[in-house]
Amino acid sequence: IFGRSFCGWACPMGALQDIARKLKVSDMARKKLKPNVDPRFKYLKYLILLAVPVTAYLSKDLFYTNLCPVGGVTGTIPTLLFYPDEWTFGSTFPVKTTSVILFSILILLVIRGWCKYLCPIGAFLGPWNKISATGLRRDESTCKHCNLCEKTCPMDIKDIGTKPDSECLLCGRCVDSCKFHSLKL
Repeated sequence: IFGRSFCGWACPMGALQDIARKLKVSDMARKKLKPNVDPRFKYLKYLILLAVPVTAYLSKDLFYTNLCPVGGVTGTIPTLLFYPDEWTFGSTFPVKTTSVILFSILILLVIRGWCKYLCPIGAFLGPWNKISATGLRRDESTCKHCNLCEKTCPMDIKDIGTKPDSECLLCGRCVDSCKFHSLKL
């Protein structure tokens, strides 16, 4: 019903990426290393989405959960911090630790990198933006085409508000940045 608005408003991984951005550590890392990721890599999350049920079927296991950093960030790390005596070392811990480290590097180097390139949930929810009850709308009569909205968009979307975009998180940063109040969420 709401497309990728979950990603912009409720996702714990998105919140973590936003916190990393606010700490300015990621700004320093990006300035120093100047990562340049090909925009076509955004299709990788759709391949991951297709691979999840296939690998689960072939391995007869929830194979993807062993690789995905979400469980490590939202489950393992909080458990280790708050309930260290209740946590047990599993056979997938080294793999999960590696994925959490790689995720951490990604969010330091690329704004919303997880969301843009790897998140299968975002890949599933993205196409629903086209028929979502929420969306962005641009008033062309007041828009000055200053592109402030595009500069603040964490997903690097162009022509914001002209048509529904499956990459849009509906976070509203573009709306907040528009000095001419041309965008409505």
